[in-house]
Amino acid sequence: MNVDYFNWYIKPLLKDCSFKYSSFSNGDFGDLERVEIDGRGKVGAVEFWSMGWMGVDVYDCILDD
Repeated sequence: MNVDYFNWYIKPLLKDCSFKYSSFSNGDFGDLERVEIDGRGKVGAVEFWSMGWMGVDVYDCILDD
């Protein structure tokens, strides 16, 4: 999965959310493309590393968990 896949298949399912994109070079797992998501009482991030790693973090602001 990469940012293009996310934008095409996942983002349309996340209605009423806002998105912030950022990129960083030369990290521990190569270059990083990150999408931060905010909406529906939750915040999260999806990270796509050029070496094939992917990370997903979600925080529920309502449950504080």
